[in-house]
Amino acid sequence: MTGHRPRFTSAMMRKSFISRDIPAVLLICGALVSCATKGDLDPWAAPTDRAQPEFLNVEMGGIQPGYLRAKKTPYKIGSGDVLDVELVEVEGTRAASLVMPDGMVYYDLAGAVPASGLTPEQLEEELAKRLERSYSAPFVSVRIAEYGSQTYTMLGQFAAPGSYPLGVPTTLLQAISLAGGLSGFTQEVVDLDRSIVLRGTEVIPVDFDGLIRKGDMTQNIYLEPGDYVFLAEASGATVYVLGDVARASVLPYTQRTTFLSALAQAGGPNPSAHAGGIVLIRGSLRSPQVAGLNFKDIARGRERDFKLQPGDIIWVPRAPWQKLEDYAKTFVRSSATAIVLRLIDRDRVERRTTPVIVSP
Repeated sequence: MTGHRPRFTSAMMRKSFISRDIPAVLLICGALVSCATKGDLDPWAAPTDRAQPEFLNVEMGGIQPGYLRAKKTPYKIGSGDVLDVELVEVEGTRAASLVMPDGMVYYDLAGAVPASGLTPEQLEEELAKRLERSYSAPFVSVRIAEYGSQTYTMLGQFAAPGSYPLGVPTTLLQAISLAGGLSGFTQEVVDLDRSIVLRGTEVIPVDFDGLIRKGDMTQNIYLEPGDYVFLAEASGATVYVLGDVARASVLPYTQRTTFLSALAQAGGPNPSAHAGGIVLIRGSLRSPQVAGLNFKDIARGRERDFKLQPGDIIWVPRAPWQKLEDYAKTFVRSSATAIVLRLIDRDRVERRTTPVIVSP
């Protein structure tokens, strides 16, 4: 007796092949990525540019007035600085002394002297006290020969990316000039709208386009030690999958890159991730758009997959959130920080951030 072969609909296929288990869903996503690579059509429904999520506009704020003023605090010596030390009017006592990783400096008969955190004037007094046993009324001169402890880093599309000493007040425009200017400064190479200054975990919303193209000096902030200036590349069509995923990834963008395919290539959300509250960030990092997405709903077909755009950032958070309006800025800051940290790690591997020593 021959049985009747059932006819499967697309809805039945979804129900049959997609379990509630995320790893199984990722297998399906991986298969779809493979099919798209071979040029096959998505059997469920090919995403279109019209199938886009609803976005919320986010304003990251303007430049605080304090950022436009140079700090007048005296320079504090730190590990990595090279000091020019000399006993005034005593021949043969001038020497270059490196501040060691433990903050100590060694000079003449003074032995090991704590230098980190002191101003040059304070160190002069301390050295003079240590040398009183060996010299009559010693007068010590200390100046910074090489700034190595306080630096800022230029990343991305600069002619000479790397770490630079911050021994004197330096504006953003001065830093760009010291880095050789922009590499191939054309609209096709540099994306000024997605360029940022990162200070700790704070994204400073500098309008690079206004500063560089229009000469808007209200954007010309003073840099601080530890700052990272990131100049984004426009020609590289990429999307980012960051946060609590198996493999944080920078993926090449194609016309077939979708939300699910990008997550699949990154290995999908980790078990600890809040997969029901994934955030998509699009546009300028100074005034981006964000959308909240439920990975499981899209993977199971309850919501439609959609095409990404070049430069999109998928941020997978670990902690759940309630209102996107309350957390949007945090997500943007976190994703921008992650992008810069990836660049730092890459540059370390490529040995591109060797400090540039500049004498004062």
